[in-house]
Amino acid sequence: MVWRADTLTMNPSFPRWKIDDAYAADAQDAAAEYGSEWLTDARAHFPEDLINAAIVRDRQSLACDPGADHVAFCDPSAGVSDSMTLGIAHIGSERMVVLDRLEVVRAPFRPEDICQRFADVLSAYGLNQVTGDRYGSQWVVDAFRRVGVQYTASELTKSEIYVAAQPLFAQRRIELLDIPLLAGELRRLERRPCAGGRAQVDHPPGSHDDAANGACGALVLAASQPAPSVAIRSSVTHCLTEYEPMDDERRERGTSTVDERRGLLPKLPPIMYN
Repeated sequence: MVWRADTLTMNPSFPRWKIDDAYAADAQDAAAEYGSEWLTDARAHFPEDLINAAIVRDRQSLACDPGADHVAFCDPSAGVSDSMTLGIAHIGSERMVVLDRLEVVRAPFRPEDICQRFADVLSAYGLNQVTGDRYGSQWVVDAFRRVGVQYTASELTKSEIYVAAQPLFAQRRIELLDIPLLAGELRRLERRPCAGGRAQVDHPPGSHDDAANGACGALVLAASQPAPSVAIRSSVTHCLTEYEPMDDERRERGTSTVDERRGLLPKLPPIMYN
């Protein structure tokens, strides 16, 4: 015997507002979750109109905002086929989630070189820590530590990050950079049904999503942060106005911090896209 019914039929006490919010965010997904409808084949995860609405035209990057708490997300790569990406984001006015910068370095490359480059970019935003994909396990942690950056593995999988980003797009709380590569990867992301009724989000075969992963990882991470506090701020969340590249002694000690760096703000290398 199979019993098929929607959530309110099975449980009339279930909060109707939760169902309404789910349908507003993603009608097809909500129908599968609460309406007893089967998920079918692959479909676009982010509707094109929401992606277009999120893009701030002609904005390629934003400088560090001294009043914001920036966060960073990295999608590492061994440098053979996939790009290595770094996204930086913050919460802006009216709780908008703003993508400040997206670094995309195309393979081939030496990962150690890119970790140093990303460390320089992070420093310009007052950061010495980054969250990222669990790819590569300990070598990624060690490579970033050697350039004075703490790398923490994300608690969310790539698919879970895309799922978490979807309501932000639906609520029009996202400000994206005007980068065609990023917009294209977001448009190509597919949502496929899998066992247990849950969906899996990924790029189609033969495609890539390195830029999308770096950007969405930073956006979701920023959205999860508490509201900025004027009274309590970390010593590493202010923007650098001075900078000195890390010398060998500091690198060996592993104690380089934002507060130790003095000199001139580095001339950052140009943003590179696939």
